[in-house]
Amino acid sequence: MHSVSTVNLSIDATKADVAIGTLERGPLRPEELRTLLESFAHLDSAEDIADEPLIFVSTATGRFKIRTATTRSELLLSLIDTPTEPGRKVSPADIIAILTTPVLPRSRLTMRRTLAGLLVLLALALNLTTFKILSRNESTSAATVVIPLTEPAEILARQREALGTYATGRNHGDREIKVSSDGTVWFIEQQGKTSTVLNTDTFKLGRRNIRFCLLTAESGVVEFVNPDTLLYFGDTYRRTE
Repeated sequence: MHSVSTVNLSIDATKADVAIGTLERGPLRPEELRTLLESFAHLDSAEDIADEPLIFVSTATGRFKIRTATTRSELLLSLIDTPTEPGRKVSPADIIAILTTPVLPRSRLTMRRTLAGLLVLLALALNLTTFKILSRNESTSAATVVIPLTEPAEILARQREALGTYATGRNHGDREIKVSSDGTVWFIEQQGKTSTVLNTDTFKLGRRNIRFCLLTAESGVVEFVNPDTLLYFGDTYRRTE
């Protein structure tokens, strides 16, 4: 299963519209994600320029951003943790193969090199054999919409409540999320006595179902289970300060 969110993109990925905003699709099976990607790959590139639709996918392999390419049937794939690396043109089938590869190390440099190696191996495999066609599932997962907060009093109260640092633990390799008063959220990895900033992002305050959450520009949804506990792509973060 892959955690998926979209930006400025309709449920079936056939229309781009900036008014749609961010939709949290929840976990999707590989065949459901491939159907979404195939529709996205055929989106009119003119709409891409105007509305900048995006698909974000988080798996054990890494966190990925997917954009449309100038060539239909292909998409641009890049790692969120390596924002300076240009996207690579790949087909929806290639993306599914990459996302279902066993866990990659979290190091940025290692992730870049591993992704490049995977793409090379994938190209070689295409010359030797054809990929098994993934069966399509007729059911479509319902998207869970994040509704932004609009009341100034609630926004102020929730922002004060959210400020702080949350962590999955205190050991090497554990992760932290730091919510700042300037509207910035920091994603950090602990490395012994030091730490590495994996990514920074901006956020808006919202609500998904009955839970308060942070709706980030590129990193997905950070959900509050309670004032001292966050849930982010299946990992639990507890308040440390």
